[in-house]
Amino acid sequence: MTQGLNGSNNGADIWAALSRPFSFDTIHIKVLTTNQDKTRGLIVPFVDARAVMDRLDEVVGPGGWSDSYSPLENGAVRCSLRVGKATKEDVGQGEDAKSAFSDALKRAAVKFGVGRSLYGACKVWADLDQRGRIAFPEEIKQQVLRPAASSNKSTNRRRPSLRSSDEMAMNADNPL
Repeated sequence: MTQGLNGSNNGADIWAALSRPFSFDTIHIKVLTTNQDKTRGLIVPFVDARAVMDRLDEVVGPGGWSDSYSPLENGAVRCSLRVGKATKEDVGQGEDAKSAFSDALKRAAVKFGVGRSLYGACKVWADLDQRGRIAFPEEIKQQVLRPAASSNKSTNRRRPSLRSSDEMAMNADNPL
């Protein structure tokens, strides 16, 4: 039996541990879109797939979760992620197969709360250099990750509560 971080195998405790914000050093930033002349970009935070796998291992143990993938015709990939007895699915895309698989895992994990706090990050447009890279990445990362409530109330999102069906699945006969 795998237990949550605080020794509990309560679904709400596991949800809270999975949805805990990532550390500043674990979070990266990237350009989501640019202006027409490509001198400025909308910057968004992200974590890589390893950070997601590390979080799952930390909270439910390596045997407490599993993933499976189905490539789709359009180059996208569907990930089925099981945590305990609950399964969530989502589809990822990318420039290559590796990116699509990683994106699918991250998107499915968000449905368990992993990385969901990143969706509440500040919306920041930043200068780009001649290669299209963020001109001052550390400063911009600080701006993106500052509390959204202090700069843009419309991006401040609260963590939704765990739905009872999810909690029941996570607390089934063989809890995580």
